Amino acid sequence: MGNRGLNLEDYPDLRAEPPQIKPAQLIKLVKDWIATTGGEFKGDKSCGCEPLHYAIQYSTSTEVNIESIHHRSVMEPANIPITFKDDGTYTGKGNGTYKAAGTAAGCTEQSALEVEFSVSGQATETSEKQSMHIDLEYPSPMAYTMTAECEGESGGVQTDIPSMNVKASFDMKGEVEEKIDKEESAMAGIVSKLQMKIVKVPEPAP
Repeated sequence: MGNRGLNLEDYPDLRAEPPQIKPAQLIKLVKDWIATTGGEFKGDKSCGCEPLHYAIQYSTSTEVNIESIHHRSVMEPANIPITFKDDGTYTGKGNGTYKAAGTAAGCTEQSALEVEFSVSGQATETSEKQSMHIDLEYPSPMAYTMTAECEGESGGVQTDIPSMNVKASFDMKGEVEEKIDKEESAMAGIVSKLQMKIVKVPEPAP
């Protein structure tokens, strides 16, 4: 068609140029090239044919220091692998664990909260626009465990917390290693931080 394999909708100023070779001649060149390799492709998956795999990496922390109350909750970076469709939409799921510890009025506590994250969104990549919208949700019940000790007595609890349907939205350009860092203080003595990052990940195991 003379458009060099480009989409005329994305490149409206593209001027079509008649091909300098006929289809039959192109097919012959391809067959001749295949013949030089013994009749089959000799490369491997890394030879321009390896699919790329990406994930949304999410981490967060909250620190509380109010009078005698000192508490810190941290979730180390958790990868949420995503799968794209042809229209640029994508979905993915991944797991993270919040680990917390603190002291208050002579008591100490340690806890862990396991969360399954779900992401979805739309990526756009044209010659004029590159963007990636991300919706992050906590769609499932969360497994919570906690142990505490007060004045020589200790105890613990293990339970499932119902889904809270928490949802947060982010807008990025969509480049690998691009990240968002946020820090906010809901009130004096409480500081929350989060980081959202786009990363390349290995091919998942079969």
